[in-house]
Amino acid sequence: MLPARAWADTGAVRLPVLALAALFLAAPASAEGPHAREVARHAGAPDAAWTTAAFPLPRAEAATQPKLAYRVYGYLPYWESIGADFRWDLISDLVVFAAALNTDGTVAAWHGWPNASLIATAHARGVRVHLAVTLFSGIGTLLNSAAARAQAIATLTQSVGQAGADGLDFDFEFVASADKDAFSAFLEAAKAALVLKAPGAELSIAAPPSVGYHGYDFARIAKSARLLVMNYDYHWSAAPSTGPVSPLAGASYWGEVVESDMSALLQIVPASAVVMGVPYYGYDWAASSANPKASTLAHGAAVLFKDAMPASARAGLLWDSASETPWYRYLASGTNHQVWFDDAQSIALKYQFVKSKKMAGAMIWALGYDSGRTELWKAIEDELGEPVLLPDAGTQDAGQPDAGIDAGPIDAGPADAGEPDAGAGDAGAADGGSLADAGSPDGGHPAPPGDAGLPQSFSAPGCASTSTQPGAVPAALALALIAALLARRRNYSQG
Repeated sequence: MLPARAWADTGAVRLPVLALAALFLAAPASAEGPHAREVARHAGAPDAAWTTAAFPLPRAEAATQPKLAYRVYGYLPYWESIGADFRWDLISDLVVFAAALNTDGTVAAWHGWPNASLIATAHARGVRVHLAVTLFSGIGTLLNSAAARAQAIATLTQSVGQAGADGLDFDFEFVASADKDAFSAFLEAAKAALVLKAPGAELSIAAPPSVGYHGYDFARIAKSARLLVMNYDYHWSAAPSTGPVSPLAGASYWGEVVESDMSALLQIVPASAVVMGVPYYGYDWAASSANPKASTLAHGAAVLFKDAMPASARAGLLWDSASETPWYRYLASGTNHQVWFDDAQSIALKYQFVKSKKMAGAMIWALGYDSGRTELWKAIEDELGEPVLLPDAGTQDAGQPDAGIDAGPIDAGPADAGEPDAGAGDAGAADGGSLADAGSPDGGHPAPPGDAGLPQSFSAPGCASTSTQPGAVPAALALALIAALLARRRNYSQG
């Protein structure tokens, strides 16, 4: 069965990615990817207040480091606001979206970048800040012009450096197969310039999930840039039938799904260079029936998580066991409607998949789409947060983390140069672009608790009370005590 998703586009006819494998080798890629569609949907919308106003600095007593065992990137679109309920402690990387690039390498619109107070607020919380840069048409024009490439790289890397920011993210939707090598070379040049202009800063791209996108030499790109993979819009606004926006599983029923896409990508790219994206939105389609895979009658309307949750409570939330995503349906003026989106349960399952594949972390599209609700923050905390070190029963010593446990977000990239790190345990070092992680995520088990102290005297079965003065403990009893402590260590580490 062919997948329902089609990010590739030829005129008005959209076809599944697998069906277009041969076409990608010859035809230019479409500009209409998920983020490009979002930008088009918000064309003419005013920029959010944070792009122009001073962003409130956190109170000193409230400042915390992110409590994460994995990297969590969040795109903050220029049209979306974040409020007092924003959990800075559950984000490691804020991706400011976005400066719009012209094909000659100049910047058409900065959309509030750089907002010094936003950057200062993030840094005070130990959160890295990246500038996202978009180009949705004329990509080949820029990539095939030496002057345009040089202009773009010089302007953007200098801006990141002057702002004291921590990264640069390229969102080109999408690169044609004819420009594959030029795109890889462009990223390598950008990385080299970033090392000079903003030492320690990270390079990343918004990446399509399928290895069927032949404009991307994923293995080569991963040597200089981290991949923030857009694992959503498998069913998009203009999809011909209803279905999940981000199906984790169920390939036999839904066709192309996240698990198979990411497994194929991870065959050619190190897991430490990959960040899996999750959607905080869905679509509402008028449909020919109330059943999944019904034909759509019109383009679907985007529905944000914060609106989908109360609506699903009224309509009755349903669960698609194949894709492991929720949906609901309702009637409006006699017409069937279906709404497919992701909730805390489906996103938690995606985070578990991230951990099972030892990826660097997760990416959110987009911050603010859950404003006023806490469920998705809880999913991050439960699945990607630091392991809780529980006190040992009967002692006051909760133990210390093992030397192999990373106490903060996993950093597969270069070391930060002077900016607050999101957590201890940053294994990366500046390496000229390599993203090889210094180690995979630890299983999360704390080391056995520290010794709470032997009593001054103790009695073993069949033994009299014995002094603990040096040399006074019988050898057999000492061996028994060591065996008991080793058993306790094994039980704790397996718990």
